[in-house]
Amino acid sequence: MNRSVDAQAGLVLIYLAALALVLIPIAAVVFPPLLDYPSQLARIFITQNIASFTDFYELSPTLPPNIAGESLIRFLTVFVPIETAGRLFIAFTIAVQLSGVAMLNYAIWRRWDMWAVPLIGALFVYGWTMQMGFLNYLFASGLLLWALALLFLADRWSRPMQAILATGIGVVLAFAHVVSLVLLIVVVGACQLQRGVTSRSWGALFAQWQIDVPLLLVLALFMSARVAVDGGPLVWTTELHTKVLQLINAVDLGFADKLSTLGVMAVLVLCVRYSARVHSHSEMLFAFVALFIVYLVAPHKIAGGAYLDARIPGLIVLVVIASLRIEFRSRRRARAFLAVVLALLAARSVLLSADFRRFEADAAVMVTALDDVAENGVVMVAVDGASPHAGRWGRQRRLWHVADLAALHKPVFVLTTHALPLQHTIVCRQRWQPFYEELGNVPLRLETEPELDDALLTFRHAVRRAERDASPGRFPMYVLLLGPHDLRDSMMRRGAVMAVERDFLLVRL
Repeated sequence: MNRSVDAQAGLVLIYLAALALVLIPIAAVVFPPLLDYPSQLARIFITQNIASFTDFYELSPTLPPNIAGESLIRFLTVFVPIETAGRLFIAFTIAVQLSGVAMLNYAIWRRWDMWAVPLIGALFVYGWTMQMGFLNYLFASGLLLWALALLFLADRWSRPMQAILATGIGVVLAFAHVVSLVLLIVVVGACQLQRGVTSRSWGALFAQWQIDVPLLLVLALFMSARVAVDGGPLVWTTELHTKVLQLINAVDLGFADKLSTLGVMAVLVLCVRYSARVHSHSEMLFAFVALFIVYLVAPHKIAGGAYLDARIPGLIVLVVIASLRIEFRSRRRARAFLAVVLALLAARSVLLSADFRRFEADAAVMVTALDDVAENGVVMVAVDGASPHAGRWGRQRRLWHVADLAALHKPVFVLTTHALPLQHTIVCRQRWQPFYEELGNVPLRLETEPELDDALLTFRHAVRRAERDASPGRFPMYVLLLGPHDLRDSMMRRGAVMAVERDFLLVRL
């Protein structure tokens, strides 16, 4: 009994140490460089202050599926500023993921001494999905790990209690991120299929109907309320190299480059091989295969939301880690492994903190320049495609949605702010919808002067159409050109220059 208590206490202390190290970069800045994060904060602020933005937005007519995280941030804004609430949500998301890995590991092996598992999981929290700022999905994936753990631990409960638990889990995941509910159903079904195959009993496939039926029913009811709304065409990723790259991104540890990540992975593998024996739970084999198949066939874009397939490998990595059993050969080697991994986490936090501060300094310059945008101004964000850094992941792309933060200071309409009918709590008013959909809520890529002229002409026509319901000149027009290069001088000749910096050019038309 005492050993069990000591093991649980040790696991908690190691988990808290790893969590503290992981959260250092988030605590070091006000706006972490997560691609979609500024847009999420702006959308929450606009939702809370919709009366000031009625020229551009209205509340979504349908209840969007991925609002658990957004609702949590809105609740936190009652007590703290929205910038602090956003960072608290990021911290909570990371905590839910790491604790979910630990709980699922316990539910699979029924042992509390697997402290190394959440420690390894902590190395993967700053991967590609986090860098993209898909916080609602990350929060939901952490809840999915908890849901699996609870369902595994409830295997001896009565059928009515299991049905109640499954229903509650289904509702929570549907509102956290509906994709997480689909993935949970896939994993649960794969585990039941494996039990049926290994036991050679078809009855085993339906033995857990009290779990399957509530989950499927919640999903069916949730989706039936949205079939009447056109979310746009489905788009699949067909290029093999893209799928391979997405798999590689799944094991991105958040270090400076791929070479550093490869080196850290090599150190981690050598440490595990030297200090421990590693086992994987055989009953999770079908679940791994099922998740991988879902990744291969999942669409890239659905209902306006992109990178759906690219998010799944990160979850697969966490589920694989949670299914491991790591048995150290001696206490000395266990302590050495602990020291190495904590050192890696500390080194990454130092590097990320410095990188985050550099980004925040760049973002602050842009936000300060946007303070000069007039109220009710409309800002089109574009990227100079001739820039040597255009299309690459780096400082320029991380600035894509920083302009969205202008909405925190005054009612402006930045065309990169996410406001999709089936995805978000706000949508663009009909007068703006055609142009907004044409841009796709991402910066417009421009490579030549004719493309620039066409984009400006279309922009002017869209604003003039919107002004038919208002007074002429009501919506001042601005262009924010990121990474100004070949189009720098051309853009400066087409309007009043308001700010010229290394990373951007702001012009009023």
